[in-house]
Amino acid sequence: MRDIQKVYLKILRIELGDLEEDLALLIRQCDEARHAHRATERVSLSNRMVYENELLGIRDFRRLLRVFRPNRYGTLEEMIARLKSDFSGVVRSHGLAEAITICVNRKIDKVARYVTQ
Repeated sequence: MRDIQKVYLKILRIELGDLEEDLALLIRQCDEARHAHRATERVSLSNRMVYENELLGIRDFRRLLRVFRPNRYGTLEEMIARLKSDFSGVVRSHGLAEAITICVNRKIDKVARYVTQ
């Protein structure tokens, strides 16, 4: 079981990196839309602020994963429940956009399917 938990965390880190890249792309698109006058400055900057906030949440979660100890949990399910709880706590304590919780929880569940199916 410990090996599955370690593999799980490795894949989760990859998925979170992918999500970070998606948000960075959205930020660039906001900037491009603003410079090309396809969106107002107010709309572009508001969207950019949300994406940057979500990016902060992912980076905070990745930092949390660096010190996370999977050997403290008897099952993958216990570990996943703790990850979700810890991330939710990070979002609340840092005043981050709640929407990132949905995205990260989807990644957490997706990786669980990878390693259990």
